Amino acid sequence: MFLLWLVLPGAIALIQLQEDIKKQLSAEGNYTEEELEAYMQSHKKLMTDSLWKLNVADIEATLSRVCQMVVLLVHRY
Repeated sequence: MFLLWLVLPGAIALIQLQEDIKKQLSAEGNYTEEELEAYMQSHKKLMTDSLWKLNVADIEATLSRVCQMVVLLVHRY
């Protein structure tokens, strides 16, 4: 449950960014590849930070499971 709080901000930011992209590009109708690239470049830091938060939470969850397995194995032997 603790890791959920670490993942939520990153996931929410990515969802909001996706919705913003849909709204902005749908409102314009047609858009060029250059316009899409410019939009992505202008939001690169937000995407990178959000993905980083998700990555950190995944690594922490993996390490937690590995540590729990090690503790269980140590207690068995």
